[in-house]
Amino acid sequence: FIGMCGIMVQECTVKLARCRAALPLCAALATLMLGGCQVAYLLFGQGRQAAAFKLPKDVRVLVLVDAAPNSGMPISLPRRLGRRIAVRLFHHKVETDFVPQYRVMALRRAVPAFAHWSIAKVARKFDTNLVIYVFVRHFTVQLASDNQVTDGAATAEVKVVSADGQRLWPVRPPGEHPVTAVVRSGLARDQSVSQVRSHLLTVLARRTSQLFYSYEIRSQPRMPHPQK
Repeated sequence: FIGMCGIMVQECTVKLARCRAALPLCAALATLMLGGCQVAYLLFGQGRQAAAFKLPKDVRVLVLVDAAPNSGMPISLPRRLGRRIAVRLFHHKVETDFVPQYRVMALRRAVPAFAHWSIAKVARKFDTNLVIYVFVRHFTVQLASDNQVTDGAATAEVKVVSADGQRLWPVRPPGEHPVTAVVRSGLARDQSVSQVRSHLLTVLARRTSQLFYSYEIRSQPRMPHPQK
């Protein structure tokens, strides 16, 4: 009886070893057959996402951020969002020549009709080759009856436009690429309104800039809680 049990254990060990040896091959075949970063991410928890649109090199770029009148976005935040997007693109060596955001803000204040200008007219004013246009539809921080922050959410639409007004990306309808940011109640509970707004800006800037360079797919970082 003992000898029979030993034989059975040995057979099970061999079969288990074969199964383990086959796992890397199966994973590789699945990656090759189905292709793309999504499969690698599902199998290994990581992968690489290609740029949705590659900006041409050595051009002058304007990051232009507008917000819908009823978006809930404070008037000072479009400038901050534009700057964060430009900084990320610079750090990832996508482009090096950006129109400073303070110049955009100065023109907004000096020319009341600026809000009604076409993207092409703005591009000509700043002598830029192309415009990354971000339109914020929704930017809110929800408060409970006791003024406690409950959650935050933001949505935006992104497109790339040439100096002559031609849309370069996306070329297919609806013509804008959606970008979202959310701060769940569990993370927002211990945050101030300004902290949640800053986090929404960070996420929007990261997801917008990532459209223009390849990056490793990892779990998204969570918003840190403040030190008590």
